[in-house]
Amino acid sequence: MSKKIKIIAKHKILNFIDCKTTAVEKEQFEKIVRSTGANIIKTLEHHFSPQGLTLLTLLSESHASLHTYPEHKFCYLDIFTCGDMNISAFERGMREILKPQRIISKTINRSY
Repeated sequence: MSKKIKIIAKHKILNFIDCKTTAVEKEQFEKIVRSTGANIIKTLEHHFSPQGLTLLTLLSESHASLHTYPEHKFCYLDIFTCGDMNISAFERGMREILKPQRIISKTINRSY
């Protein structure tokens, strides 16, 4: 009989609305991701013309992402982790930088 493996997994999805700024540096984003306890493998960065940014960070535990829409003062963010990471630290850190007037947040328990 095989042993059942328990995987702790959480996925936080965020919409930041009416942000004071949408300017985020890759290093800032990585620092906030690390504050969750996650381990970064690599971050990809793409700047759109004339504006907008996508950051995608591959983690040992899964991923984190940011998509900005400066023309709408809007950002999509998410962090998905396997393991006991502090994903609330991601929301707090990004909120400090982007200063949204409104946040729509959903946390999905993806544990198995």
